[in-house]
Amino acid sequence: MKLQYYEYHNLPIVIIDNYYSETAYNNILKELNFLQTQLLDPSVEIASYDNEGKSNKKNKSIFLDDVYKDRSVSHILTENRKLFSDEMCNILTEKNIFFRYCDILDSDSTLVSYYEDQDYYKPHFDHATISALSWFYNEPKGFTGGDLKIEDSFLVECVKNRIAIFPSILQHSVTTVTNNKKGMGRFTISQFACVNLN
Repeated sequence: MKLQYYEYHNLPIVIIDNYYSETAYNNILKELNFLQTQLLDPSVEIASYDNEGKSNKKNKSIFLDDVYKDRSVSHILTENRKLFSDEMCNILTEKNIFFRYCDILDSDSTLVSYYEDQDYYKPHFDHATISALSWFYNEPKGFTGGDLKIEDSFLVECVKNRIAIFPSILQHSVTTVTNNKKGMGRFTISQFACVNLN
């Protein structure tokens, strides 16, 4: 694991390369390829909309809790628990006290998205406390673009097995993907962790 730390207006942005082990990465990629046919258009699944009621994105996606009633049967939903481990929370909190939220997170959801030719996600923010996005794709890499842009000024290149972790309130977008071969696009696993102060 290689960790890079940045700040935007004192808010933390953490980027970790080689986040998952090789075995975990390969198991997750197999599951993503299997799920690809179940992914939904933005008009069907819960989508982000602009002020005119138009979708902010062009991609396909699905929330995994709508697919699996038992999280333990999914490699994705078991491997991505790593984000909430004591070890990971300690690493993040050492970088910025914002991540003390890790200790009081009380709900989370996981969205799988797939971007193919001319797909994108316009600037938006997430209705959560912490957002974590990780990238997967079949090799050889068959696309360009698909990078994460945070607050229109901070670019995170789409690299396989990379995760970006940041406060959900930071506005972010996905640059347009370009590829010529169907099925060779970019998968994203988005984890939305929440603190519901009830």
